[in-house]
Parts: sequence; C-alpha cells; structure tokens
Amino acid sequence: MTAILGISAFYHDSAAAILQDGKILAAAQQERFSRMKHDHSFPLQAIEYCLDQTGLQLSDLTMVGFYENPSLKLDRLLTTYLDTAPFGYSSFRYGMPAWISGKLDVRKHIRTQLKLSHTTPIFWAQHHQSHAASAFYPSPFESAAILTVDGVGEWATTTRGIGRGNSITMLDQIHFPHSLGLLYSAFTSYLGFEVNDGEYKVMGLAPFGEPTYHDTILQHLITLHPDGSFHLNMRHFAFTSKLTMTSPSFHKLFHGPPRKPHEPLTDRHRDIAASIQAVIEDILLMITRQLQQTTQLKQLVMAGGVALNCKANQRLLEQSGFEQIWIQPASGDAGGALGIAYWLYHQHLNQPRHLNPSSTLLGPSFFDSEIEIALKSAGLDYDISTTSKALCETVASALSEQKLVGWFQDRMEFGPRALGSRSILADPRQSEIRDRLNAVIKHREPFRPFAAAILQNEVHSHFRVPPDFHSPSMLLTADSHRDAASFAATTHIDMTTRLQTVSPQDDSLFAAVLKAFHQLTGCPAVLNTSFNVNGEPIVCTPQDAIRCFLASNLDLLAIGHFLVERSRQPQGLIDAATQDLAFQVLSSQKQRQERSVIKIPFPPSLSSMLQASIAINLLLYVTLRQFAFEWKLLLVIVLMVNLILFIPIVGHSLLSRLLDGVNWLAAWVILNWGAFIIYFFLITPYAWAARLFGTRFLSCSSKSISSWQTCPINYDQSPYSSSRYAIVFEFLQFLMTNRKWWLIPLVLSLLLYGSLLAVSLSGGLTIIYTLF
Repeated sequence: MTAILGISAFYHDSAAAILQDGKILAAAQQERFSRMKHDHSFPLQAIEYCLDQTGLQLSDLTMVGFYENPSLKLDRLLTTYLDTAPFGYSSFRYGMPAWISGKLDVRKHIRTQLKLSHTTPIFWAQHHQSHAASAFYPSPFESAAILTVDGVGEWATTTRGIGRGNSITMLDQIHFPHSLGLLYSAFTSYLGFEVNDGEYKVMGLAPFGEPTYHDTILQHLITLHPDGSFHLNMRHFAFTSKLTMTSPSFHKLFHGPPRKPHEPLTDRHRDIAASIQAVIEDILLMITRQLQQTTQLKQLVMAGGVALNCKANQRLLEQSGFEQIWIQPASGDAGGALGIAYWLYHQHLNQPRHLNPSSTLLGPSFFDSEIEIALKSAGLDYDISTTSKALCETVASALSEQKLVGWFQDRMEFGPRALGSRSILADPRQSEIRDRLNAVIKHREPFRPFAAAILQNEVHSHFRVPPDFHSPSMLLTADSHRDAASFAATTHIDMTTRLQTVSPQDDSLFAAVLKAFHQLTGCPAVLNTSFNVNGEPIVCTPQDAIRCFLASNLDLLAIGHFLVERSRQPQGLIDAATQDLAFQVLSSQKQRQERSVIKIPFPPSLSSMLQASIAINLLLYVTLRQFAFEWKLLLVIVLMVNLILFIPIVGHSLLSRLLDGVNWLAAWVILNWGAFIIYFFLITPYAWAARLFGTRFLSCSSKSISSWQTCPINYDQSPYSSSRYAIVFEFLQFLMTNRKWWLIPLVLSLLLYGSLLAVSLSGGLTIIYTLF
C-alpha cells in the first residue's frame, strides 16, 4: 500500500488530501473546520479528518508532500526586496518575520505539528507542478495540454506543459512579476474588493459595464507578445514593493483613487471591471491557441486561481481550438494538496495511472443518528422522511412554492463551489428569488449572479453548448438557448448562466431532487448556491448547518432524512443562532487579522536568536555572491559587528557575562528593529550599487520578444537543489535534523574571534582576501 498525505498551507486556503494507491480518498480545506474563511494556517484539523476518514495512522504514510518549494519562494522574495529597495520596507517588515518564525523550515514544522516520525520522508514539488498534477492526473484524458495560471507560486505565474499517461512534462513558464492573476487582483483591489477573495465579484460586476478601458490596459499596463506571453508595466503597480497593489500612475490612468469597500459602485467602476475581464479573456485565448498549435492536442486541463474564471473558460471552450477542457474544481491553493500527492505518486514513484476521475465529494459525511443528536441538542422541531424519494419530493414541492431550502447531504465538496451536498436551493424561474437570496439570505452585493444545477440530459434543450458538454463542477457558463425567463433567477445580465450539470452517476440524491422538480414544474434545473452567509465558509457539520439555517431566513432545512421548517422553531432559538453566527463571523475576521501579525517574544528564545542570525546570513549571502571585492570587505566587517553583538563568547569570564546582557538586548533589537537596519543599511546600499552598474534583479523589461522561459527542472528529489541558497539551506537542514544547535554559536564564535584575532595581528586584508 502506498499512502501519501498532501498539504498546502501558510498563504491562503490551506488544505490536506490523502491519496492511497493512486486514488484520492479524502480532501478538505482547513477553513471548513476552523470556520475562518480562507484560513491559511497549518491544516491540522483537515489532516486529522483525512486520517480518520481513511482509517490510516501517521505511521501508515509512505510519505508527506508539501505543495511548493519554500527555498525558491524565499529566493523570489529576497530578490524582489533587492530590486525594489528602498521602497519595499513595508513589505519586508511584514513578510520576513513570518519566514523567520516558521515558513522557512516547513519540514520541521510538519514533523512538529504532526509528531511525525523521522523515518517518514517529506518532499515537495514546485507550486505550479502541484497545480499541473492536480489538473492532469484526476482528469478523464489519457493525454492533454496543461495550462496553470495564478498570482504567483515561487517564481512562476503561468506554466504550460503536456501530460501523457503517468508523466507530466513542464514546457515553459512566465516569471514574477508578470502575472495575469496579479493583474486581475490589482483591479480587484482598485475596485474595493479583497484580494484572493473578491476576484469573482469583479467577474460578476463586469457584464454591467462596457470595456471602455480595454485599450488603455493594453497600451499602458501590459505588453503582449505574438507567442501569447506578456510583460506588465511595473511603473503602474505597487505589489512588488508595498502592501498595496496599484500605484498613483495606475489611479491616474483610471481617473480616480481606489474605491473604498463601502463606497457606491459607479458606471466607471463597472466599465473598469468589464475591461479587465475582457483583457484577461483575450490573453488566455491567445495563450491557449498557441498551446493547441504547439502541442496539436485536442484536450486541455487547467488549474490555478485564474482557472476559476468561468466566463473566460466559456470562451476557451468555444474558441481556443481545444475540443474538450477539464478544470480542476479546487483550482486555487487548496488544490495544491491534491496536486503534490498525485505528483509524488506518479512522477516521483513512477506508479501507473488509471483513468478514474476523482469525485469532488471528498469531505466529511454524517450518519442520520449523528444528525438527529445535533437536532435534538439544538432544541429543534423536525420531521423524518422515511425514504429518499419522499425527501426529494418534499424538497421539490417546497422549491416549487418559492421556498428557500438548505440542503445538507452526503460528503462535503472539496473546492470553493457547493455542488449539491452543502447547498442552498431555490426556484430558478423567479428573479425575485435572486434578489431575496442576495439581500436577506447571503447578505451580498446585488450584482452577483447565481448558478443553475441542471439535469445533464436537459442542458442542450435550454443552452447553447457543445454536444459533449459537461460541467459538473460549475466552472463554465453558457448562453441561453430559449427564453431566459425560464431561468430568471440564474440568468445574468449578459444572458449567460453558470451551469452545473447533474446526472445520477454524479449524485443520485441531488439528481432525484432535480428530476422531481422537473416533473412538478417542467423546469429541469434549480438555483444552487453555497450553504453559508457572507463572511463564513461553507457549512461542514450538522451544527454549522443548523446555525446557518436559523440565522439566514431559510424556509426549510433538508439535512440527512430530516426536515426542519423555520416557521415551527421558537423565536428564541432563531435570535440566539443569529447572534452566534454574527459573532463567529466577526471573530474569524479578527483572527485572520491577528494571524497576519508576527508576535516576537521577549526575552527571545535561543531558537529565535538563531533564526534571526540565519536571516541575516541569508541576506548577506545574496550580497556577497555578487559584489565587488571592496564592497565584500565592507560587508564582512558589518557581519562581524553583527556577530560580535549577537553570539556570546564561549566561556564563563566576566566579559562573557557582561556580553550576555548585550546579546539579549541585541537579539530583541534585531527581531524588532533589525528589519529596519538590515533593509536600509545592507539591502538598500547594495541595491543602489547594483543599479549604478546596470544590474536589475527582476526582469521587468518589455523589449524582449517573449516572456516564456524554459522550465529548468521537472522534478528533483533534493528540495534545495534549484535554489541559489543550496549550501546554506543544506547545512542548516543538517543541523536542525541532527539537533546540533549548539554547534552554531560555537562554530560562529570560533570563526568570529579567530577572524578578529587575525585582523588585529595582520590588518585582516590578507585573511579576508582569501575568503574570496
């Protein structure tokens, strides 16, 4: 048996997945358990669920995989800080403590959190390799072209590849800072929505405007090359140097400052949304057409956050030249947990692949006995349906009466969409239903559309779709084929509908509801949206569903074989649930903000002091490898000054005791104010000197004819081999793995005072010169 645990964590949408003998058995996002939307923390609860679901113990795991390479990510961050100095201090001060406090040594973090044996190996691939694996291996295709597009992984923002059998070959990639995901996020931020959360709001707003700024974006913000690659004009963006996305010149181009979250939306905002949506669609179409011509393949698979743009996906299906497109349902970072597990199994272990597309229903399920305990504990009045057929007919009847139904059945979906297990259902024929859902139930913007779940065998009768159209994961839109009034609540202003096709093979119980509704009304679809309110994740447990049902003005809850009518519940329970849910949402938002702040203890621990020392040495390493001799000499002296303050003299002399106090103070200063010193006294002078001699660290020029770069490696077992910090990381890994922390102060002290003695005796120039 081969069992692999895949983990994604520390940025947004942390998740875990377990693959056993080539099949994903369980996967879940941490947010569903912590109730903190987009939770980025280590997914301990999700891992515990996956182990419990599969009946595995940690000792049963063949290996553990992390979805990206931390050393390459740090490489990109340090290079960006050097390129943007002195304007990137806010980003540096915000980001570096997180690396010092744990992001750097992911292996140690995983072993500590899971109490994992040192005999269980931990591997990682690169971020976009995990995306590519999550797109290809669960797909129904024996071979396919692969496209991954997101904000940024380590360096890559867009990659192209080919999957055949059990093997993936990465062809080429576009590097940071040139990114379609970050371009779209810049407009998301400018329009007053939250980055990594509000991009779908921009997509929903776009049809209300006209793409009047389309040419402005192409003339000033992005340069397109004939081969489909692109360059961003970084003069108009701030995300490389600040904690904001756009610059004053960006605001001037679009005639005003960024919209604040609660300001009204104007026609200008709608036109901006329409323009960036059109540009993204055009660029993706260029890339995919080039990819189809290059590979001559008829199937395309996609992943990465940009692949969740269902409007763009519709154009790709219709115009790219690919006959079939399969998109990973969990295309964002959460899907990286799936991807790394697949990558290790097929690519690293070279295990055969069998075409067995994975279900999206990979989360927890609950027995009726567990559900009834939750209902009784909540004090609810409920009925029991004796059969599944009776349950589905009752729900269909309620929907036909324009009632809003919370639907909680089977295993929870993995990914951002509710697909008929944790859903709110409604009659799609009444536009008033859409307005009520947005205003009273979901508490969200009125311009946001809803999806229609439609019987697979009826989709061609109502929508213009290809003959073999399948959209079980709600990632494609389609134009209405008949009178749009038949789907008034799900038809957007541009006369398109986001579709989920449902067949008994996909979900027999949900298909039965649609079939019963079709028989009652003649309409083969229902409105399907996620079972949650604005600001909270999709419900996971019966307790979550009960609280959301009571607090959200739903009329009926169908949970397992139980039916709960709102009108029969005491008002006191409803009021209590409303207050509880509101408190939970506010609390989770506060926790998200608090988790983004790194708290430094005082007095600092030895571990904290050593990690700070490591950070200093890494930054100096970047400098020493490129500077001319005179600058190296100066920086060696600076390093010695840092070390003499930081590392205690070996021994128990009075001087040592006196320096102990200085060391504690120096450690506190380094951890709290050292970012300022390191950034402005080390990084900034080096950056200025480099620019003086014509060196730039990031490739920001648009004069090249292409932005595609050949992927350097497909896979290497050594996690550090592709990083310029290889020697440093390997040495630190040895010390941490073998618990030899005491060697660090000893070795550094001996080196320091040996060097100081040599300098005092001979002037130091000869000794330092030999170091180079």
